[in-house]
Amino acid sequence: MFDSNIGGSGMNMVKESFLRWLHYQQNHERLTNYAIYDAYYNGDHEVNIPPKVKSALESELGTVNNYCRLVVDSSVDYICGDEIGIEIKPRNIVLPEEDRELSSKAESLLYHIYDENQLLYEEMLKTVTIMGKKGDVFLKLYIENNKIKVRVLRPDICFPKYRSDDYKEMLYCAVKWFDEEENRENGMPLMSSKKWKAQVFRADTVEYYELGESSETEYSEWKLIDVQDNIFGFIPIIHIKNTVDDLDFGVSDLQVMTDLQDALNKTITDMLLAMDNQAFQRMFIFGGQSPKGQEISMEPGMITEVPNESGRLEVVPSADMAPFIEVMREIVGQICSVTSIPRVAFSKGSGVPISGYALRLHYIPLERKCMKKKIILKNRFSELNKMIFYAAKLLDMGDYTGFNSKIRFTGGLPVDEEARIKVQEMEIRNKLKSRRTVMQERGIEDIDAELDQIRIEEIY
Repeated sequence: MFDSNIGGSGMNMVKESFLRWLHYQQNHERLTNYAIYDAYYNGDHEVNIPPKVKSALESELGTVNNYCRLVVDSSVDYICGDEIGIEIKPRNIVLPEEDRELSSKAESLLYHIYDENQLLYEEMLKTVTIMGKKGDVFLKLYIENNKIKVRVLRPDICFPKYRSDDYKEMLYCAVKWFDEEENRENGMPLMSSKKWKAQVFRADTVEYYELGESSETEYSEWKLIDVQDNIFGFIPIIHIKNTVDDLDFGVSDLQVMTDLQDALNKTITDMLLAMDNQAFQRMFIFGGQSPKGQEISMEPGMITEVPNESGRLEVVPSADMAPFIEVMREIVGQICSVTSIPRVAFSKGSGVPISGYALRLHYIPLERKCMKKKIILKNRFSELNKMIFYAAKLLDMGDYTGFNSKIRFTGGLPVDEEARIKVQEMEIRNKLKSRRTVMQERGIEDIDAELDQIRIEEIY
C-alpha cells in the first residue's frame, strides 16, 4: 500500500539517504562532461586564445574545421553503414519442426518491434552517435497501449546505481527530467506547471517522484507520489557504455579530442590574424611630404608614409603561411593517431584516389576500434531482446523467452568489388561454392529467373 506521507518529516535514514543521492546527482561531474562533448560535437568550442587576438577578430572568431563531429560520425557511419540484421540462435543442433517455426516467429517479432520503434536505422544511428559522443547511452523498455516500446534516453537524465564490486549488476536506475504540464479548466488552458520528475526503477517496484520548479530546493522536498509494481521483475533499462573497461560509466570518443581541437582552433585563428594583417606586401615611404608622424594607412597592401630626413622606399614582404599549414597538418596527424580515424576520411577528394587493398589498410585502425564498439552493442542489444521476449509473453504474443538472439552490423571495411568478383569466380570454378550461392551473396533477387536467362544466352 502506498503511503502518501513517505518523503515528509518522518523520513527514515534509508529514504533520506536515497533522496539526497537523487537530488545531488543533478550536479554530477559527468553531466558537465556531457555538455562539453555536446558543444564540441556541434562546433561550439571554447577557444583559448590571447585576448589581443580575440579582440582583433571580434565577432569573426569561430571554428573553421570541426574534427570532433567527424571523429564521432566516422565510427557511426562505419558501424551503421548498412542494414541492421537480427538472427535467432538455435537452441539445439537439430531443431524439430515446431522449434524451427518458433525460431522464425521470434525473429519476425524482433524485426517488427525494431521496425515500430525505428531501431533498424534512425534510432540505431541515434544510439551509436550518443554512445560515441558522450560515452554513454540508455535504452528504456516499456509497454504502452499493449505495445512494446523502446526509447533511446540521453545519459544526462539517467542515474544508475551499481554494486560497487563490478559495475555490472544494477541495483536501481533513476530517470530524471524537467517537465512542463499545461493545466486546463473547462477546456481552457491555465498557467502551465513546471516540475522536476523522476522514475526510479527497481526489480520489484517503480517509484515516482516530483520536485518543485526550482533546482535549488532542498533534497527533502522530493516527494514520493506513487509506487507501482514492476510487472517485468527486472530493471527495464539498458546502459550502453562506450568502453570495455570495468568503469561505472563510459568514455567519450571526444575525451582525447578537446585539447587537440583547441590547439587546431588557436592555430587557425592565429593564421587568420596573420593573413589579415600580413598577407600582402606593404610599402613604407620615408621622407614623404605629409606632416610628420601622419600615417597614411596600415592596412595590408597599402602604403604608409613616414616623414623624416632620409628619403627611401622599403617593402615589407607578405608573411609566410607555410609554418601555420605545417602545424595544422601535424595536429591533424595527431588526431588521426589518437582517434584511429584514417587521414583519408579527412580528405575532400583531392589527390590520387585510394582504392582496393591500399584503402583497406588505411581503415584497419578504425576497424579495430569499431569492432570493440560492435561487441558492446551486440551484447547490450541481446539483453534488450531478452526483455522484449519477456514483454511479448506478458502481452500473450508468444513465448520466445528460451531463444537467444544476435544483432548483425553489416557496415565495415570498404569492399574492393573487382577483387571480390575474381574470388567468387574462382570459388565457382574450383567448385567451392555453387553459382546460386554466389548469386545470393551478390544480392540478386530472382535467382531462378537469372539462371534461366543465363542458360538461354549460353544456347544462343
